[in-house]
Amino acid sequence: MDGFATGWLLPTGAGTATITLRFEPQRRVDLALGLSALGAAVALALVWRRPQPLPVADDHPLPSAPVLRPLPRAGDARLRPIEAGATGVGGAILAALVLPPIAAVAVGALVGAAARWPAARWALRLAPAALVLVVGAYVVVWQRRYGILPGLEWPAELRRGHPVAATAVVLVGADAALSALLRRRTDRSEREH
Repeated sequence: MDGFATGWLLPTGAGTATITLRFEPQRRVDLALGLSALGAAVALALVWRRPQPLPVADDHPLPSAPVLRPLPRAGDARLRPIEAGATGVGGAILAALVLPPIAAVAVGALVGAAARWPAARWALRLAPAALVLVVGAYVVVWQRRYGILPGLEWPAELRRGHPVAATAVVLVGADAALSALLRRRTDRSEREH
């Protein structure tokens, strides 16, 4: 009613009527909330669980601890120009699955640059924080200017911020994927030498 809620016109007449309303999507919401609560309980149990020492027979000493070497640094790794370009194009194509085309192209360009030049990785890492700040400022300004109250209507009222926030999330994932790719490349080159 009035562009907000669902309303029903009930016939007036003699007698009483029993009306049962059920919100079907609520079952999915309840299931998701239950799974989230279960996941949180498992996480807390893992945090509070005390590891039990392994029983060791006197005649079998514990094996020596494995030698752990530090993870290879991907900070100085870089891809060849053709590989960086392909990485950027692949990043743009994947980003286009969830972002508007202009944002997907920007993500691809930034990923490609970060794959080629180590200095550009700082831009890839700082861009999500900057975009979140922009979205936060946008929300505050629009709330103050138009009196938008916090609530379920936010997504509809503040839809211009969605692509910017989604771009920030995609950039975080792109940075993680690029770091893993460069770390693997660094590790492989260290093994070859």
